Amino acid sequence: MMKTKLLLTTVFLFCINSWIRAQSTVPSVLEKTDCRTEVTKVAIEMEAKRDQNAYRQLLQEQMQITRSAITEYTIQIHIVRMDDGTGGVNVATVRNEIANWVNPYFAQVNATFVECSAEQYINSTAYYSLSGDAEGDAMAVANNVANVINIYFVNDPDGACGWARFPWMLPADYVVIANSCANNQSTIVHELGHYFSLYHTHETAFGAENVTRNSAGSCYDCDTDGDKLCDTPADPRLNLASVTITPAPACAYSSSLTDACGVSYTPDPTSIMSYSLKACRTVFTASQKAKMILTMASAPGSPLYGRNYLQTSCPCDKPQAICKNISVNLDGSGNAGIAPSNVDNGSTWDCGFGSWSVNPNAFNCNNTGDNVVTLTVTDVNGATSTCQSTVKISDNISPVITTHASNRTVECDGGGNEVSYANWLNTHGGATASDACGGTWSNNSIGLSNGCGATG
Repeated sequence: MMKTKLLLTTVFLFCINSWIRAQSTVPSVLEKTDCRTEVTKVAIEMEAKRDQNAYRQLLQEQMQITRSAITEYTIQIHIVRMDDGTGGVNVATVRNEIANWVNPYFAQVNATFVECSAEQYINSTAYYSLSGDAEGDAMAVANNVANVINIYFVNDPDGACGWARFPWMLPADYVVIANSCANNQSTIVHELGHYFSLYHTHETAFGAENVTRNSAGSCYDCDTDGDKLCDTPADPRLNLASVTITPAPACAYSSSLTDACGVSYTPDPTSIMSYSLKACRTVFTASQKAKMILTMASAPGSPLYGRNYLQTSCPCDKPQAICKNISVNLDGSGNAGIAPSNVDNGSTWDCGFGSWSVNPNAFNCNNTGDNVVTLTVTDVNGATSTCQSTVKISDNISPVITTHASNRTVECDGGGNEVSYANWLNTHGGATASDACGGTWSNNSIGLSNGCGATG
């Protein structure tokens, strides 16, 4: 059974200067854009309506709960290519990233992502490179699978590594990732963080966050500004030209930037929701994890703006290919063929049989011995499973002598007439034979070898 559960939603939140309630020494010119998930006025209005004290209490309660059950969220992988079918990320690259990086991080919130259906290929030059969220939204409307996390892999999502839609942006509901960022160990994790309600640690739409965590001080604002979480240090935006982050594993921050109160920033370069170096981003804080858990469990129309509509199990198991080893004899023409049923050992397709194949499936004299073949089973949803079998090819048909050797008398010439005798042997005494796979001749003779010193 092919399991993949992920639902990705991205919301663009545009930071307008008039929304920022505090000023800092952070420069306005950025070195590059890592992510285009931006907080819009909709998010600001949503946060203003929410009972922030009650919400913070819920986060605290979530952090005290011990969980063991894992929830599977179904994802649908969409690979966008050019009109002619060229381009597109290798799906094996995506699956490796999800298995080795995404799922281990989300195991911290008792979630894992599985595929229930095969990847979808979208041949559209128009969507291969996106110029903004409007194009992304149109792509999602045309191709989304309902109630799962739709992740699109494109050549260029508007110059960024990706973006995601926040839960309160429904019906816009997807994640988009640049092909070049599909296997950097943190971009997909980062965008899924947005999908489950997390803001950037450097967010300024609610106000630029100050460094202090002293709740009695006048500069204290970590629960109302920035990402509204106090266990994520204030962050000036870590991809600024004036910020230096040393490569992993050191990931050390260096900058002279200060907040609005003149305090030097001490951000966490390992924060997944930051703009730190991709290999440095490895940490979700306790409150970030609690916020994602609340989002996963809450209804989309509630004040928590959750995603409890997401499919949390595959309706049927993906196919399972089961192989056995076999032996096959070549026929009289030196050929043999096999079918999937020959190497099948009880394969299953819970969702319904689609097709199966075995490769290679044709053999000849050059393939005698052990050959490894692959059985591929596909169900009606396009999910696949493979296994390998060893096929031993044998040639057990003996050659046929069509003409027997003729007798020959060798006259004594004083030297044994060796040349004439050798010619007779080289032509096998006139004998002929046939075999589809060819063969070698050997001559067994008992006779005299000393010239005319003896006869017989």
